[in-house]
Amino acid sequence: MKHTSLRSALPVACIVLGFASILRAADARPEPDSTHEMIKYKAPAGWTMLEQPGQPTKVYQSADSTPANQAFIVIAVTPPQAGLDFPKTFDAVVKGTVPNATITQSSLAAATKTRQGFDALSQTVVAKNAQGQQLHLRMVGAKVNDRMAAFGLLASSKDFYDKHQADMDALLQSVSFTDAPAAAPANANPEWTALEERKQKLLKEVSEIEAKQAQLTGGAPAAAAPGPAPGPAPAGNPDAKLKKAMADYGKSADERRKPNTIVGDILTLDGKPISNVVSYTLYCGGTTIAGERSRLNLEVDESGHFEQKLPEGLYKIYATCIVNYAGHRVPVDLVSLDGKPMGVNQDSTKGIVKDFRLVISGLKPGEAPDGINAFFGGAIGLADGSPNIEHSLKDRFPGSKVRLTLTPAGLLVDGSTGAPVPIEMDSGQTRFGAGRVQNIPLGTYRVTGALVLPNGQTKPLGLSTSFAGPFQSSFDLFWTTGEGDPSARSEPKLFLRD
Repeated sequence: MKHTSLRSALPVACIVLGFASILRAADARPEPDSTHEMIKYKAPAGWTMLEQPGQPTKVYQSADSTPANQAFIVIAVTPPQAGLDFPKTFDAVVKGTVPNATITQSSLAAATKTRQGFDALSQTVVAKNAQGQQLHLRMVGAKVNDRMAAFGLLASSKDFYDKHQADMDALLQSVSFTDAPAAAPANANPEWTALEERKQKLLKEVSEIEAKQAQLTGGAPAAAAPGPAPGPAPAGNPDAKLKKAMADYGKSADERRKPNTIVGDILTLDGKPISNVVSYTLYCGGTTIAGERSRLNLEVDESGHFEQKLPEGLYKIYATCIVNYAGHRVPVDLVSLDGKPMGVNQDSTKGIVKDFRLVISGLKPGEAPDGINAFFGGAIGLADGSPNIEHSLKDRFPGSKVRLTLTPAGLLVDGSTGAPVPIEMDSGQTRFGAGRVQNIPLGTYRVTGALVLPNGQTKPLGLSTSFAGPFQSSFDLFWTTGEGDPSARSEPKLFLRD
């Protein structure tokens, strides 16, 4: 692919290419050293900024780009637009990116929030032109008041695309918007301002009521609870499988120990290698017997095995894994079979045996079921999407319940067969976005919803990841990487409207 042909996929009307999401929170966030419009960011190290006279973009080219293999990072902002239709604009950008090519692969646009609370959408695309040349994209758009900011990684091959993911992640971790936080839109009228004041007063009143309820009952109010743990559990009972794996580990660990060596395996609960691994991160750091700091990044082979000699000392071990599942990069949950949490010091003198297993649902060892992150697997938020905050689903349909059904769209992340996941909660729990459900076996699902009235009748519910819609009778649910931190998993929020 020629240099000019790849850059020709960046028309002015397209504005931006990008993907992933912008950091919600992180320690040691890179200090911004560059700006573009209202965006502050740290320029990608070693990349060359290309001149773009008269265009509302900043384009960086990787140092290892050649006429045959290229990678670009693009940063751009749309002009202000009153009443910006963010989903429509984002979709137009995705399609306008490859006007002379055919999209051969595309993930669904995933909704999330930026670190500063702005709505964001992310998507991955692979396109092919008439000559058979491919373009790989990571795309993100963030609605910053009445403008859309966007960031993107473009590459002419899959290998080049994967190679420069870390550069893209580093840039995203540094991003902040100088227009934050969002208050009233630039064209806000007195009625909008009055409604906003009423909304804030209502939110404050609800917060005070919930605090009083917690004081009277000695616990958290129902609306703030994590939500019911849905079932049924997938076939095979992950809790029983995990207990068996831990028991088997206890029987064999001592036989596998080697002095001053760390050894182990990262596998599924069935003892098989994890499929479609994008990356492992296995870090071993500590202090040697001589008082020196030792830091090692261990390699994990295709079978999930690792082994490394260590200087004698005390070490902390951390492990993460990201898989490519249904076209999405999904961080998965790993549990240590020795029962010791990550970050606990372990003595290398007799050797360290550290086995990890992929767990896609179930209660985490030692956690109380009402904990905010007590379960493995996916979590989602549920929010009342009623247009008028003072006429919520609960207000208009007293005694009603929200019922969702999550039907697996294929095998689950660990290759097992899933079962439909039913979710039901009082409609009042979804007010102000307070509904939350965890313990959903990681996979992809087709979601449908209904409002159940006290007399048993049902009303269909529309679903959307944006309060502004569009609302659909069914919705494709999946998880992907979190904002800025590729080891964190997203937590989608579904808005419900009758």
